[in-house]
Amino acid sequence: MNTSTFNSMPTSQNKNPFSGVPVKASSAEPLPPGIYFADFKGVEPFTNERVANKWKWTWEVATGTHKGRSATALTDQSITMQNHAGRLLVGLLGRSLSPGEDTGALWTELQKCVGKRFAVTVATGPKGGKASVQNVSPPPEM
Repeated sequence: MNTSTFNSMPTSQNKNPFSGVPVKASSAEPLPPGIYFADFKGVEPFTNERVANKWKWTWEVATGTHKGRSATALTDQSITMQNHAGRLLVGLLGRSLSPGEDTGALWTELQKCVGKRFAVTVATGPKGGKASVQNVSPPPEM
């Protein structure tokens, strides 16, 4: 429909079609920076047209206005005591990592975290870009 046709419609047909329609967040949009209570869903290998050989860590926000939305992090597929994947593991497992630790045992231990609630901090990473989960910890006792 061209603009001249639209503007020539009778007033009753030219009502604001956006009236009363809220702008909704897309599940593809990252969460705004903040701290959320979220249930851990798991970690899986991730590759797309822009990045390869990453791990995608996923939580589902459990409370508040963003309930049901995903909180995610993409990390390199390596684990050190200081890198992003290592920080997420430390927070999920609730303990420090040891050099040379058996990654098979870490995976088994991590699977016990699936479905459990954590406090996740969503923020922009050190290189900027989209906000993602930067840190995770057990929720505070209430």
